[in-house]
Amino acid sequence: MNENKNMPHNGQLLKRLMDERRYTQSQLAYELGTQNVTIFRLIEKESISSHYLWQLSNAMNINLFTVLAQLHPVNTPTAKEIELEKQVLDLQKEVAIYKELLRK
Repeated sequence: MNENKNMPHNGQLLKRLMDERRYTQSQLAYELGTQNVTIFRLIEKESISSHYLWQLSNAMNINLFTVLAQLHPVNTPTAKEIELEKQVLDLQKEVAIYKELLRK
């Protein structure tokens, strides 16, 4: 398996977000209906399963998938960004037409 050295350590990211949002391991464990040791183990893990990412996202009221996606080095435009770019191009064409009409 080809490891990506730039991949964020999910557990460290979780810990940082817990600190920013002032969650203790006990509070998060309570929200998830699990034991403190589970949260401790998640913080230690380099990779966290999507199952736990989903549960953590709900418990902390944050989309961890989006947070991870924003850390990805490839800037892939979203469907909304693609649509907005198309609209900008269409508007630029329209402006060019109006400018041409004004010159006449």
